[in-house]
Amino acid sequence: MLIKLWNWEKNWTCTQVFEGHTHYVMQIVVNPKDNNTFASASLDRTVKVWQLGSNSANFTLDGHEKGVNCVDYCHSSDKPYLISGADDRLVKIWDYQTKTCVQTLDGHIQN
Repeated sequence: MLIKLWNWEKNWTCTQVFEGHTHYVMQIVVNPKDNNTFASASLDRTVKVWQLGSNSANFTLDGHEKGVNCVDYCHSSDKPYLISGADDRLVKIWDYQTKTCVQTLDGHIQN
């Protein structure tokens, strides 16, 4: 699946294409601390982090059992995190620097 970057100042020209997910992309979110990076949530069960100017993902977070529907950045104190929610009814908190899941939150009974 593709993510396309459109420039509205250039008459909605597609300026970049990002390729790497193998199923639908459900959400993208721009890093509030770095407007040149963004994360994407996909039904391929992964979160990918991308850099503008590069066609492939910087890294992939793989840990959900089912498709990922949402992702967001959380900058708590001096350590950045990504938070993802998926159809496996889990919320995962990822350390952005080590690229590892540091906490899994359970408790939802429906996705």
